[in-house]
Amino acid sequence: MMKKKFLDTLSPKSKQPTKEVQTEPLRSEINYVIDESGNVTDIAVKGNNENFNNEIKAAFLRANDGVKWKPSTKNGAVISYTMRLSMTMSFQ
Repeated sequence: MMKKKFLDTLSPKSKQPTKEVQTEPLRSEINYVIDESGNVTDIAVKGNNENFNNEIKAAFLRANDGVKWKPSTKNGAVISYTMRLSMTMSFQ
């Protein structure tokens, strides 16, 4: 019964069995800026799989929802700072 409920939540396309196996690691890089106020801005994700990129961005946005970062400083002055985070997922 639980399996049927779960399958009912999926789109018809995703219910179809597939023989496609992911052999290449999924790679994404997310670049973002912590501005002078501690807000996350200018989020950009690139990588070798669009679905993985979208999931990385969605997870990043959820994780940073309502979060204020401590901004960087240089010579005592508050500055914006660009951050880069790489993600890789492999299936065996």
